[in-house]
Amino acid sequence: MYMKIPERNGKRIIKRAVHTILKLNLCRLKYCRERIRDFKGTVIKGWTGHFRLEGKPELLQFALDTGLGSRNSAGFGFIEKVGKR
Repeated sequence: MYMKIPERNGKRIIKRAVHTILKLNLCRLKYCRERIRDFKGTVIKGWTGHFRLEGKPELLQFALDTGLGSRNSAGFGFIEKVGKR
């Protein structure tokens, strides 16, 4: 089933839905640094550092398998598990 989301409110609706499923918290344990790259004429803004992800185990595994972000197919959005509290 497909549903058309109004352009103006679409981002807000999707952001709210994702935020309730998978919560991303920034942990400044060691470092967090903003990185800006030029990729095929497009400026890509990202961050490197230690982050804490909270959510359902199957969704966390999906995030580990696929990465996070909109440029995963270009090699961005890589994450790895470094420990469990």
